[in-house]
This record gives sequence, structure tokens and C-alpha cells, in this order.
Amino acid sequence: MAGMFEVKKASDGQFYFNLKASNGKVVLTSERYTDKRSAQKGIESVRKNAANSARFERKQRTGGQPSSSRRPTAKRSAAARPIVARPA
Repeated sequence: MAGMFEVKKASDGQFYFNLKASNGKVVLTSERYTDKRSAQKGIESVRKNAANSARFERKQRTGGQPSSSRRPTAKRSAAARPIVARPA
């Protein structure tokens, strides 16, 4: 089974999505979006851009935790906002 996306509603009423690995662990969590459709557009953007690693920067946070963000482009849609990867 491949990974799957899951849209959730935060306690503040905003939406975000997780990408879960086939073992059920969250491997990516998005930023928060004001509406569910925007979160779904974020998922579409990740699906479209994930195959091209040149479009993402791999970073480490304080404490050594990995982080990833979308590289800036001249035309960047609201759905292509940075995403943050959580360690598995």
C-alpha cells in the first residue's frame, strides 16, 4: 500500500493535511489553510511536485529534526506554500 493523504481540521478551525506512510506514520504535515479546498490544492501541489527533488530544499531544524520546503519560483500559487516534514 502506498502512502496516503489525510485532511484534518485543527482546533482553531483551519485545515491541514498529513501524508502517511504505508505503515501509518505521519511523514509530512502541511501548513494550515483557511478552508478545506485550499488544503486539497496543497495536496495536489505535493503530488505534482514530489517527483522533482530539485523543487524542495532539505533542511534540519534545531535539534536535528528534518524539514523540507518548496523552493521559491516566480509564479507560486497559494497551494504551493512550504510544507514541513516530521520525522518518522
